[in-house]
Amino acid sequence: MGKLYVTAIQNSGGSYGHRLTDVAAAYLFAEWLGGELLADKTWGDPFLEPFNITQGLRPVSVLKGVEKRTRYYVRSSWYGMRYEWAKEIEEEILQLASESDVLFVLKDACRVTLANLRNWYHRGKIDKDVYTPVLHDLRERFYERNPEPTGRLGFADVRVACFIRRAFMAYTRDYAGNSIEFYKALIAELKGALAGRRVLFTFFTQEYDSDDVKELAELPGVNVIYGGDYAQNMRDLAYADIYVGSHSSSSTWAAYFSTGVVLVPTDGDEEVSISKQAMKGMDHVVYPENFIPVAPDGTFSHVGLMEKLDRLGKLSEVVLV
Repeated sequence: MGKLYVTAIQNSGGSYGHRLTDVAAAYLFAEWLGGELLADKTWGDPFLEPFNITQGLRPVSVLKGVEKRTRYYVRSSWYGMRYEWAKEIEEEILQLASESDVLFVLKDACRVTLANLRNWYHRGKIDKDVYTPVLHDLRERFYERNPEPTGRLGFADVRVACFIRRAFMAYTRDYAGNSIEFYKALIAELKGALAGRRVLFTFFTQEYDSDDVKELAELPGVNVIYGGDYAQNMRDLAYADIYVGSHSSSSTWAAYFSTGVVLVPTDGDEEVSISKQAMKGMDHVVYPENFIPVAPDGTFSHVGLMEKLDRLGKLSEVVLV
């Protein structure tokens, strides 16, 4: 019986979200297959520094001179892998590891996602809960490096945050929505659900010239932060009492790292609880505990929101006005 080592070459491009998704695939496969996770040299990318992903891991270079087989997988799976592909990889890698030492390397957007493994587990395709320990590990690393928000969320009873990616303002199946009406409706809905409480909305965006974003900035109780450091933005998004997701890989990770309630825009499709078109990599068939779906018209369960906020301790110091 040989030893199994797992890593990923982070090279899909993009910013924080895509790069972390590359690396997370190695975390997931290592947990699923029972291999040792090794840090590739590409994990030293400055974009990945805020996530603390290499701490406590041995580098791939420790295998220099070790007799082993190396298997690279380059099957592109941008939003996550089909189960059939992952099963083929599992069978081949475990067979090789039964014969000799094997270094299993993912590259070029060959990804499994947290949603993949959670869905396969809940659908009975795999008998191991990989999602929970990997997400716990990644969250612990993130919060060790980012122990508190920056203070840009302001002071209010309930702080709501959202990241607007480029020109994509909301969910949209075909990426062509730019719906400020969705955000207006959602803001009104949240104010209704949280009536009597001071609510502050903070939108993070790179859209300096968007008329829609400028219109949002003029709404009462809304603050827009333009540009800024991605790592600081991610930190504040994760610490918000309520985080509103959007179609962005960075937004997806902010949702997973969130300490509050996550409102996830959906396309209204009941067959898939949270559409991957609505939010990248978020097509869960069973919602994570702190997630609440939002309909295309901005509506959601008020009771569910208040229960989750209370359970998370986000209402403990509310001052009624």
